[in-house]
Amino acid sequence: MSPKFNYNHSNVSLLISDWLCLLEKMVEDLVSMNFKRKYIRKQKIRKEKRRIEKLRKRAKEREKIEHMLQEGSYLDKRLLKQNIKDKVALALQNGIKLCIDCTYESCMTSKEHKKLAQQICRAYGANRKYQSPASLHLVNYQPDGPIAKACMDKCDGFEGYCMGKHCSSPHELFGKYKEIVYLSPDADDPLLSMSEDCVYVIGGLVDEHVMRGKSLNEANSKKCRALRLPVCEFAEKHGAAKPKNPVLAINQVVDIVLRYLNNGQNWSDALSVVPKRLLR
Repeated sequence: MSPKFNYNHSNVSLLISDWLCLLEKMVEDLVSMNFKRKYIRKQKIRKEKRRIEKLRKRAKEREKIEHMLQEGSYLDKRLLKQNIKDKVALALQNGIKLCIDCTYESCMTSKEHKKLAQQICRAYGANRKYQSPASLHLVNYQPDGPIAKACMDKCDGFEGYCMGKHCSSPHELFGKYKEIVYLSPDADDPLLSMSEDCVYVIGGLVDEHVMRGKSLNEANSKKCRALRLPVCEFAEKHGAAKPKNPVLAINQVVDIVLRYLNNGQNWSDALSVVPKRLLR
């Protein structure tokens, strides 16, 4: 006799449930495999694009070097690096003096010290790239302070930076033979021209809550002139609504000043690097 199977309702439901689970698992595996295939394919395409781009850049670099060799103007990287170093060292002695004032160290948090260090690093990098660098100095700088520590952590090779690092104030360093001028976004008068007879002081202050007036108060307490970058005047010339005097990062201020000094003392060109959102 053939065995009898009990096809009751519960057994059938269980069988269907098992098949559904198996089917779902198969679908999931199939989707996963398709996703993996697509991902691998995309990665291969990206890798090939990077390889082609790298070859294109190398070819362009070779073409540039060949052109410079024909003109006799080619410098290898080592010599180019030495030329930049010599240029910045000469500017440290003879260039227009820009000071980043670290007197606000105690007003800032650890996070703000790190942000300031990054801005100092970028300012130094900007100074190196221009044909006529400025004489860049850190003043009221404490070698064992939190700003110094942040600079060591955030700025690669900071100890070797060709810039002045002074515990003294700008007045003690340069006040006997040059006028000290503070650059402050809160000043009433714009900076329309720059002179080698002046030392320009930028407040080394990064505050996330934008406490305005500190650099202006510092200038007033020292009985020094305070001037602002002519951003408002620049915005009006280009038809923008007159903005408030924007608070710019230290590296932005340094870059604008260097651009002004190197591009024919043209404020319109120098201030073209100001983010457009600040000109609205």
